Amino acid sequence: MKIVKVYGELKKKLGQSTFELNVDTPAQAIKALCANFPDLSNWFIENDQNGYGYKVQVGKQKIFADNLKPMLQPWTEKDVLKIVPVIAGAGRGFGQIIAGALLLGLAFVGAPLLGVALTKGLTYMGMSLIVNGITELLSPTPPPIPEASKLKSFSFSGIVNVADQGVAVPICYGRVYTGSVVVSFGLESQPAT
Repeated sequence: MKIVKVYGELKKKLGQSTFELNVDTPAQAIKALCANFPDLSNWFIENDQNGYGYKVQVGKQKIFADNLKPMLQPWTEKDVLKIVPVIAGAGRGFGQIIAGALLLGLAFVGAPLLGVALTKGLTYMGMSLIVNGITELLSPTPPPIPEASKLKSFSFSGIVNVADQGVAVPICYGRVYTGSVVVSFGLESQPAT
């Protein structure tokens, strides 16, 4: 019997946190949960559309979306399969937050030895990493627009007037010398007389 533990909203949905299942692989464990709770697969789909993802871990091995082979491999009874619902984008910013906190700690502890300039630099870098980490946790990076779905325009040529759909439009203050990006273009033809 293999042990499967669920957390957060998934635990509330299923009514308990620990399950003992007679399965060989993590994929079979998830299939068994969906078989025992008929509306669970729809719940997974709805949560995915609402920006929730799942961290899956077997023992100490984490399973990522870009490598799902471990989902099909058997695991030992001493390891536990953990399924944790997370907000999409969570997890990527934790490393930056930890690195920023370490730099801030180094700046405060080593201030007498490092000097004012180096202490300020470490403080600014640490604060920047912490803010970037929090930003990544709160707002995941949107997926890029696939090349095939972008609208192509062959009205212009040259490197100055070419812009892809969806690029940022800069806002400039003060006196600025800048190139142009064509926002709209139209042509009318007159019949020959």
